[in-house]
Amino acid sequence: MLDDLAKLLANESALVVMTAPGGMGKTQTSIELGHRDADHFPGGVFFLNCLLSDISLEIAQCGSDGRLPLDDFDSRPHTDKVNLVLSEWRKPIARLIIMDNAEDPQVVKQWRSVIGSACRLLVTARRGAWSPSLTPHIIHLPQLDRSDSLRLLAQNNETRAKDFANDESANTIAESLGDLP
Repeated sequence: MLDDLAKLLANESALVVMTAPGGMGKTQTSIELGHRDADHFPGGVFFLNCLLSDISLEIAQCGSDGRLPLDDFDSRPHTDKVNLVLSEWRKPIARLIIMDNAEDPQVVKQWRSVIGSACRLLVTARRGAWSPSLTPHIIHLPQLDRSDSLRLLAQNNETRAKDFANDESANTIAESLGDLP
């Protein structure tokens, strides 16, 4: 899955939407991709929590953490902060912008139009239906099968994974969680 996402995000102006029900690991997958492939994005990897009603707050925060060369940033008004971050993002350097929990396609479309063309955009959403005109790249995270669920449970257990698969209580836990990560 990470390799597939990385290939899709290799192109300038890439927009990939990763969908799945809650608890499937969309956020963790996007964070892992950003960490694993950070070298492919010399302009940085930026995470926007789109559950907030005002995404501009998240964008402004991206300039406060020191990853962008912005002088006297924290003393500026909010609108200036957003504009400065967007100005940096418009520079021709590859960046990954992760829009986590972006359920509204219009919000994605709005912010995509002001983010630089060198930026790659990875959107996570529970919403499964997205217009192909907005993005031709929609990835649906698959549900884990029982053996993968048990392997995840075994990672934090001293019991060997092979034995764990036959453990009735482990199967009960995996089943009660719907095999969610």
